[in-house]
Amino acid sequence: MWWRRVPGIVSVSTKLTWVLVGMYAVRLSVLVPLYLSGQVTALGVSRLALGWPLYLGAIAVMASILVRGHTPLDADDRTPGSPSPTKPID
Repeated sequence: MWWRRVPGIVSVSTKLTWVLVGMYAVRLSVLVPLYLSGQVTALGVSRLALGWPLYLGAIAVMASILVRGHTPLDADDRTPGSPSPTKPID
């Protein structure tokens, strides 16, 4: 839980979470009205379009956030006993 005390990591994690929230909000706002109106064909096409393609798009956005995330982690940012970011955990 040490990462919660590092503002850079918390900021990037928040952005990643909002990308997923946005993806599911888009799916919900499109699929629910189609379901409630009984438009089966449009619902099927929308489920295909808003399934893996949207998920892969969200992964691409999250990857770009991670690449330019600027999450510095200095030794003084970590709490004692937390794992080192450069050393694998045994």
